[in-house]
Amino acid sequence: MRNLILCCMLWQSYAMHAQMDSISQWSTTMLEGATATIRLQAGERMQARILSQMDSMGVPATLSALAEHPVLVSISPNGKLALISLAIPQTEGHYAFRGIAAWQHNKTWYNKATQGQSSTMEGLSHDGRYRCADYNMGMTYDIVQVKRSGITHYLALVFQPSMNPMQAQRKIVEPVILSKHGPHFGSPVFALDSFNDQVFDRPATRLILQYATGVSASIKQIKPGKILIDQLAPMRHGQVGDYRRYGPTLAQAPLEFNRGKWRLAS
Repeated sequence: MRNLILCCMLWQSYAMHAQMDSISQWSTTMLEGATATIRLQAGERMQARILSQMDSMGVPATLSALAEHPVLVSISPNGKLALISLAIPQTEGHYAFRGIAAWQHNKTWYNKATQGQSSTMEGLSHDGRYRCADYNMGMTYDIVQVKRSGITHYLALVFQPSMNPMQAQRKIVEPVILSKHGPHFGSPVFALDSFNDQVFDRPATRLILQYATGVSASIKQIKPGKILIDQLAPMRHGQVGDYRRYGPTLAQAPLEFNRGKWRLAS
């Protein structure tokens, strides 16, 4: 019996290393492949391999093993939500984004791919709501978690880079609604009439900070329930609403969770 258990453990270890070696190979092609099509196919195969590894080896073991690979892994403070992000270089400074959402419900882990249909970022709106299969996520670099009336609320902080000066970069405050059937992205949890020089005609389901390539802008959590956001404005010769010409000012605005909504503090 002891030998049988040892053989099973060795086989599991071998299988995991084989899967991770395959992920490493696809990750290299994803970043260095000769054409945009080859890079996109490699990224999608890498995504599929990670999903397969989660199914065979479990989500926690896979998340731990991914630390050595060129993917971005963000895990909520309570450990019940993980978002894995891949940025796949395309042409003219664009990226395609692929990812995986993994979540725990009643002590059981589930996972789904996040993909979207667009290889650029034009389809994401401030008032849309998306399922995993329809969501073109970007790179999730942090997950904010707050609790009210026994309900846990999540926000993903997302970066959509661009190296094309004709397209703005984005940082996004993205509500994640978690249920047994998987996460949905976007929810009207913001008590704001406008943001980043955009006036909302309908309640915002996410906040999108847009700015020029070649500059940086920050959205970061400074403590539970409080996020600090750089204020932006048109740079020299820029016009209001032309986000390709926006850059940070010296001002910052705190976004705080208060009475069940996220509000910009005065």
